[in-house]
Amino acid sequence: MLQLPHGCSCSDPSVFPRNWLQGGTVLLKSDWRIQYYFIDPDFREKYKYGKLVVVKGMNAFKSVAERRQVTRQLLANELRMLKEEGYNPITKTYNPPVPVGEINPDTLFVNALNKALDRLTINHRTRIDMKSAIAGVSKASRRIGVFNTPIGSMSRKHFKLILDECKLSNTRYNAYRGYLMMLFKELVELEAVNWNPIRDLSKKPVTKKLKKVLSEDQRRRIDDHLAEVFPAFRNFVHLFFHSGSRMPELRQLKPSMVNLQSQTYRCVVKKRKQYTEVERTIKTIALPYWKYFLDNCPADKFIFGPYFKPAEKCMGESMTSRYWQYYVKRDLGIDIDFYALKHLNTSEVVDALDERAAAELNAHTSTAMVVSIYDVKQKSRQHSRLKDVGNSFV
Repeated sequence: MLQLPHGCSCSDPSVFPRNWLQGGTVLLKSDWRIQYYFIDPDFREKYKYGKLVVVKGMNAFKSVAERRQVTRQLLANELRMLKEEGYNPITKTYNPPVPVGEINPDTLFVNALNKALDRLTINHRTRIDMKSAIAGVSKASRRIGVFNTPIGSMSRKHFKLILDECKLSNTRYNAYRGYLMMLFKELVELEAVNWNPIRDLSKKPVTKKLKKVLSEDQRRRIDDHLAEVFPAFRNFVHLFFHSGSRMPELRQLKPSMVNLQSQTYRCVVKKRKQYTEVERTIKTIALPYWKYFLDNCPADKFIFGPYFKPAEKCMGESMTSRYWQYYVKRDLGIDIDFYALKHLNTSEVVDALDERAAAELNAHTSTAMVVSIYDVKQKSRQHSRLKDVGNSFV
């Protein structure tokens, strides 16, 4: 397969008759052609195995030598159009690839979005989701007829129509909008556009649901089950619960970053514009779990490799969620996400100490995230206080 611009590809072009370079005048009796299969990811449903493309134009010539010469020219021209000019035989359009790092107002807008994405410093999962969003935008833009519009000519109206055409849930609509905001911020800085047309597109209303957390009974069931079927994961669940960290931070830890004597560990928080190294507290109750993973862990290895063993490569990004899905959601029928452990621990730290302490454990710069996101017991705590208010009417 030949890799082409914009995620397209094609099979190696074939010439018929197959012996066109060796045969004699008998070849003039055959119908000469070049053919290949062209694959565009946006048209997978219509052309599952690619669209068959047939190129002719050599049969008007009456000698084998002339046909061979013209066939070579046609073959070279077809490959040049596909590779250098971004020719798409399905849409009959040309979309030349943009040189690495170059984005200007004349760059076709989907191409510009992909180039802007390449320049962003974001985590792997966000990058994958943004690629999916751009693919959705690309398909919708084809349906409404603006796919071949330069980025400099795209307006707020265009993106409003594109997002409506995507037919997204309100939550996903807001995610697409957020991703486009990030991409256009980069494009504005590169002077590919003069303004960010996404800024004035309103968010969709989303119902904020109450977060579910584990009950005492569920916690005991999970602990007993994991102790029996997957002890390493059980110990990691305890460690994660008490850590205040997110998975991207824990995955990158090596022994040199952990100090059990001072009960601290250093990690890089990657959720802000600038990456920040922070020092986090190791609770005394969590020390046995840290010691479990640090024992026999070489200094140059990641602490949490595949299967929670030391390794040169850290654990896969989604492995803990997959294990939780398998051993907790499937085995025990407990439909609560792994990340809810962080919310639960934050709430219990607020109960034991206060919001400032919970914010410090989670490496938040203020208590705002604790109050609005992580303290899942805040409402019930307030409800209990309100029930005991004894102000009488008379």
